[in-house]
Amino acid sequence: CAAHNGDREHAAVMEAISKNDIEKLRTLIASKVSVDAMNDQGQTALEIALTESRVAAATELMRAGAKIDVSEEYLARSLCLAARGNAEMIRLLIAAKADVNVTYKGQRPLSLALFLHLAHIAQLLLDAGADFKPYSFDVSQLMRNVVEKGKPDMVRLLLAHKVPADTKDQRGRSLRESALHFDHPNIVALLDEALRNPVHHSPQ
Repeated sequence: CAAHNGDREHAAVMEAISKNDIEKLRTLIASKVSVDAMNDQGQTALEIALTESRVAAATELMRAGAKIDVSEEYLARSLCLAARGNAEMIRLLIAAKADVNVTYKGQRPLSLALFLHLAHIAQLLLDAGADFKPYSFDVSQLMRNVVEKGKPDMVRLLLAHKVPADTKDQRGRSLRESALHFDHPNIVALLDEALRNPVHHSPQ
């Protein structure tokens, strides 16, 4: 009977997470339901909450002592999904000591955030120790892309992390010239400021 009660309680927890019913989840937690119980697929309530990007539910479960294994693949998936714009989830996973340099299906959280031009997400990941190579070809191409598209937040972020401001494309056009060509005076100003600071110059 106790086992059946436990199954029902666990099912209720899973349902509350699925419906994002935080009040119901809090009530269940207060009734001392096991927050680390697993379903038939071996998934805990916290794993389900993270996989479904239920930040509030995951927060409640972690406050209640739910264990998190930062080596599990579902965390890599959750991080990469969150890197597409879910800053709350990124903060939660970072606080839980998740490895921000994980790879999921060949992609890393920071690479996704940068590709999508999500400067605020990228900043969170960089602050948490995400690997970043400011002088790499890919980053140089990214810088040119955000300059041409007029993304000042991204330009500011990349410059702050030592991406060179003095590179030129294959036609010999500088980043500043590109910003002028595409009529982005705010980015011209950012580049001018960076060019006056030698820390942003490309290595000789």
